Amino acid sequence: MPVVALPQTADPDLEWDLSDLYQGFRDPQFAQDLAAVQERARQFRHRYLGQIAQLRPADIATALGELESIHTQCDKLGAYPQLRFAADTRDSEAKRHLDRVQEAITQVGNQVLFFTLDLQQLPPNAFAQLSAHPSLSPYAHFLSRLAQYRPHQLQESIEQILNETQLTGREALIKLRQIHLGSQTFPAVTTPEGKTATTEPELNALTRHRKPEVRLEAYRAVRRVLEDHNPLYGFILNTLVQDHRLDSSRRGYDSTLAKQLLVDEVSLTVFDAVMDCTRDRFDLFQQYYRLKGRAMGRMIRLCDLYAPWQEEEEHHIPYGEGVELLMQALQEFSPVYAEQAKPFFERRWVDAKVRPGKRGGAFCAPVNGLHSYLLLSYTHSYDSVFTLAHELGHGIHFERIQDHQSYLNSDPPMVMAEIASTFNELLLLDYLLKQNRSSPDP
Repeated sequence: MPVVALPQTADPDLEWDLSDLYQGFRDPQFAQDLAAVQERARQFRHRYLGQIAQLRPADIATALGELESIHTQCDKLGAYPQLRFAADTRDSEAKRHLDRVQEAITQVGNQVLFFTLDLQQLPPNAFAQLSAHPSLSPYAHFLSRLAQYRPHQLQESIEQILNETQLTGREALIKLRQIHLGSQTFPAVTTPEGKTATTEPELNALTRHRKPEVRLEAYRAVRRVLEDHNPLYGFILNTLVQDHRLDSSRRGYDSTLAKQLLVDEVSLTVFDAVMDCTRDRFDLFQQYYRLKGRAMGRMIRLCDLYAPWQEEEEHHIPYGEGVELLMQALQEFSPVYAEQAKPFFERRWVDAKVRPGKRGGAFCAPVNGLHSYLLLSYTHSYDSVFTLAHELGHGIHFERIQDHQSYLNSDPPMVMAEIASTFNELLLLDYLLKQNRSSPDP
């Protein structure tokens, strides 16, 4: 197998480079692409509206290819303001452009929505014959999913209204929480080593500190802010749940669970088996924390869930070292696999910087036609390295998807998508365990 050279990360830049998308909101290409995709959607509607029954399978394949191209362009347009906003929810320019672009993309989606709805309205026998035609074999999975969703689709005008109301409903509420939480300041916590944490990711990282008093203070610092705003966040959560329930009912699903199982491509039998297995072995969870509490010499509190078993020396892993550690783990598994990970660091597709206002958590954002961007808040810990491994697993998965699938087949359900990310974490874990076993005792 070929040997891969590891990326140079001695002095890394923790902020991503979005220039593969656009140079900025004033980039002329940004405005040109937005106008162009709106015009393409209008032309698509003019060309194909009401024509499905007369189209040959090859013509439908051509139309689906054009539809994919329109959606791919929308992905690129939407990704830039979304990523700018995620990196800093206090960025007023990003918020303004995100609202504008999301509205435009929704209108584009509404223009071309008719095509898949018209396909679903074909008689079942005609749809089955169409799906079996060789010219449409690249879209076999997509067409089978269309058939599964057929009983739950509504009229075009209703679907369009629901798409538009998401901007001022569900999506607005999600964005409201992100903006509100991003504007909060947290009580500072200083460790015995002299390190001061002031952001949510830094404070959450301290719940892994070896000192129990530091863990408790950090836990309380975050929870105090969240508790102050529980009425608002609780209202947002309850409203989203209600929206999910109403949409499930409106579309004729038996339950919200039935709707989600269809989305995730999981049968009720599999779901029940996983839930039963988890419930039946909940004693393992309890036993683990009893043993951990015994080792720590105290009853486990919520702030101790992620505490080290022993008050060992803190591990401080600079970002460059964390990247190198992860790359070594991938290299040991496969140099070819590691080679696909290199561009994420060499071309700066990762934003790992801790900053006030940054969106919480971590994600991988695939951009069809380009590549994925990864976001996390790196706090110089093994936990951060595992988070990086997790999101990188998604990113590499998407690279492989793009090698073999087109847009309409490129969105794996969560149950499948999480296999790739968990696999990457296991590669890192196996590598660390191997290194620990092979290192001499102090």
